[in-house]
Amino acid sequence: MAYRNLEVTLISATDLEQVPWFPKMQVYVVVSLSGDPWSRQRTPTYWEGHRNPAWNSTLRFNVPADNNGRQVLHILLRAESALGDHNVSQVQVPLSAILDATPGDGPEFVSYQVFSCTSGTPKGVLNLCFKVGRIAAPTPAPPSPYPHPLWVPTYGQPMMAHSPLVAQAYPPPAGYPYYQPRPPPYQAGNGYPPAGNMVHMVTAGLLCGASHAIGAAISQMAFNGATGF
Repeated sequence: MAYRNLEVTLISATDLEQVPWFPKMQVYVVVSLSGDPWSRQRTPTYWEGHRNPAWNSTLRFNVPADNNGRQVLHILLRAESALGDHNVSQVQVPLSAILDATPGDGPEFVSYQVFSCTSGTPKGVLNLCFKVGRIAAPTPAPPSPYPHPLWVPTYGQPMMAHSPLVAQAYPPPAGYPYYQPRPPPYQAGNGYPPAGNMVHMVTAGLLCGASHAIGAAISQMAFNGATGF
């Protein structure tokens, strides 16, 4: 959207409403576009003016170059105090009136009557100056800090982002037997042995027991022959 620079110079105010519990008012000005808090700006506080402060402070805004018929420049005068600031008076100026009254780049001095924030009655005059700049195009967006990828797939089907890489299994080539790994050999301490190993172990135990019995019988016969019993 195109915009224009608007300079608002708050010069002075005269005959402001006296706040009852402020023996000596110290006034500053808050300016915003249609009450938008993001556009709110303020002047320094004038400490010596009381009901007739003078600021000569310039605030700058960016306003849309079109569709500004409903927007206003909200000007609020406030009194500063250690116990809390207080609204004194205010005025709303249509933005379209400001842009129409200052068609060139030169400043335009105007005075507006301000209204009491408590009673709404006119009380005091605000002196200010407007300066409107020419229509400016919006600032283009800065280029992306990330460059375009150097590799782009050229085949028909696009690649899905963040697709996992899955290894595909292929069958063995024709003419070669399919290799099936042998089961691991039995190791002690891993539970019961296989059934075939159990048969061999039982047979070996029986043969060992028989050999011990035959050896004992032969020893007994030799002992009996030697002793005559």
